[in-house]
Amino acid sequence: MSLNCKQLKQKYEELLSEKDSFVLEYERFKNGGDDKKVKELKVRLEKNTKEMREVLMFPGSLFLGIKKLVENNNINIEGIINVKVSFDGKLRGVIQSDSKILLFCDDEIMDSVDGVKIREVGPICVLPNNTMAGVVEIGENDYRLFKGNELLDRLNITGYSNFKNVFSMKDGTLVGKVNIEASGRLFKENNIIEKIGGETIVDVDQFCLTSNDVFAGIVKINEDYGNPSGGEYPFLGETIFKQFEGKDVERVAGAHIRPDGKFSGLVKIGGVWKVFCEDKIIRDFPLSSILHRRFTPECIHTQPNGNIAGKILVGEIWFPFEESNVITQIAGEDIKETVFVFTNSDGKLVYSCKTDSKGYFFDGRDVVSEISGVNIPKSFSAYLEFDNSVVGDVHPDRNEPFDYGCFIFDGEKYVFLDEINKKD
Repeated sequence: MSLNCKQLKQKYEELLSEKDSFVLEYERFKNGGDDKKVKELKVRLEKNTKEMREVLMFPGSLFLGIKKLVENNNINIEGIINVKVSFDGKLRGVIQSDSKILLFCDDEIMDSVDGVKIREVGPICVLPNNTMAGVVEIGENDYRLFKGNELLDRLNITGYSNFKNVFSMKDGTLVGKVNIEASGRLFKENNIIEKIGGETIVDVDQFCLTSNDVFAGIVKINEDYGNPSGGEYPFLGETIFKQFEGKDVERVAGAHIRPDGKFSGLVKIGGVWKVFCEDKIIRDFPLSSILHRRFTPECIHTQPNGNIAGKILVGEIWFPFEESNVITQIAGEDIKETVFVFTNSDGKLVYSCKTDSKGYFFDGRDVVSEISGVNIPKSFSAYLEFDNSVVGDVHPDRNEPFDYGCFIFDGEKYVFLDEINKKD
């Protein structure tokens, strides 16, 4: 979609009007009204919101947003840690500047929450009202959930170490996973969830939230290592799936939310790996016959076209794969290790990997082997950002300004962050 400024302004005003209509109709529904109008407005609002976000998210828009932040606050940026796009199209996230971890909202820097200085920032999310929320450390091992400029009470437990993820439900309630000593637990605001389906939780992995605000993931409910599953099973809401098609679950991996908002993943039943969606097996996993005996696939996700993608261990090497296609080379060189695999909003596979000579990544458009004229070394990390560009850290052989570099896409090429820090 391509719009000029006048059309974009008109589209945005229409979106705000539709949002107001939805809120009004929802209030009527809560007071006993018909839900038909609410459902119609919800579908239209979601469609137009998606279109607006697609207009605002083009490769390089992250660069422009961070550059504006740097210029307006006269700071130098050293790292981009986490960035989200709120429903109004503005950036909110976490950066590193002058060795400090800072929150930012659009072009405003936040070094404190509720008047308390931030020591560290954990996972973040955006609430339906466009407010940033997540986890901050405000004292030694004192991790707190926050919403906007409000700190929530400490969790009603002791001994928890760190939050692994945090999501916002449609009503703004914060949920996620927190590690308590060596085990994962689910939380809802400041309450810990101890049981699923009446079974006591031993551990939780790959927690996710469906489009209907239902908890899902992998739960361990016992330490029965004589059982092929090791006591681990997929769960959705209060249902733990110990069987599919009348067969016991032997292994489980790759729990995730599909583009349509449904819970999915891989299970091994009857000696064969299969793809499940919620409570049903939908097909065989196309690479079941070559799966490693011990190591399950990683970075598993469903692409917009319904294909399964991720990375898989073949022999001693992790390779990217897309459905039945295992990618073993990049730029004519044999892949020796795969770091990450994603699929962008255009449905293109995005991955980073290492060869014998150096590092590479494919961003869905081009194979990238250098940043600002420096070859990518084998020691680097990278991830996919909201604007379909890749952001990461490399350790190039250079002395200034530090011995590592965070890189970003400027709309034409990948550059180190010191390109943003340059003052005109």
